Amino acid sequence: VFTYGAACSAYAVAALWQQALGLLLHDAREQGIALSAVACNAAMHACEGGQAWDQALALLAAMPRLQVAPTVITYSSAISACAKSGGQWQWAVHILTSEMTAKNIRPNVV
Repeated sequence: VFTYGAACSAYAVAALWQQALGLLLHDAREQGIALSAVACNAAMHACEGGQAWDQALALLAAMPRLQVAPTVITYSSAISACAKSGGQWQWAVHILTSEMTAKNIRPNVV
C-alpha cells in the first residue's frame, strides 16, 4: 500500500490525476491490495492539481465501498480540490458542515 501511495503522490506533483486514480482504483485492486486513506488522500491531491474536483468527490464517495475510512486529511484534500478548481466553494462548505459532522470528524487548521 505504501508503494501505491508514494506513486499517487508522484502523480500528484505532476497533476496526473487520471494516472493516480487508475493506479489506485484499478491496478491496486486487481492486485488484491487493500487501499489506505493515505493512498486515497494522495490521489485526491492529484485531482486537486489537475482541477478535477468532481473526481476527488467521487473518490471520497467511493471510499466506504472500498472499505477505506476517510480521515480529517481526506476531507481536507477534498475541500482543497473543490476550492482550487474553479470556485466549487459550495461543495467545500457542504463537506465541512455536513459530511464531516455526520462522520463526527472535527475540522483542523492547516
